[in-house]
Amino acid sequence: MQTAITDPDVRRSITQNDRWQQQRFIVQQVAAAYEQLNNLPALAAHNIDPFPQSRSLTRTGQSMEFGADVESAVRYAIRNQPDAAALMQAWHRLCLDPNVIGDAERRFIQRAGPIFAARGLHPKQYFVCIRRKVGEKLR
Repeated sequence: MQTAITDPDVRRSITQNDRWQQQRFIVQQVAAAYEQLNNLPALAAHNIDPFPQSRSLTRTGQSMEFGADVESAVRYAIRNQPDAAALMQAWHRLCLDPNVIGDAERRFIQRAGPIFAARGLHPKQYFVCIRRKVGEKLR
């Protein structure tokens, strides 16, 4: 039998912890995908086929748009911040190792996590591809 949590401070801390975990997760996923895409060679890696047969990571138009959207979201997250340079360095450190969390990384995650979520930048959400047969109408 479960007991309901009645203390508002405990309830608030649980929701704050859940929110922090969600923000951290999305920033880690976006940082990992962004770093992975940036490590691909720019030349001869562009794949113009929107439905490639191979599921290996290649640079496509959508991946380049993803990089631009992530950079835009990062700039938006740190704008007008007195420690913008430190937050940008924290973003680059998160890209290199998403599991390292210091004070600057924590502040960056708290600023950028909701923005990444609102803009749909989670890689599994961003790179969804709806496949359909030729001639089939969308519902």
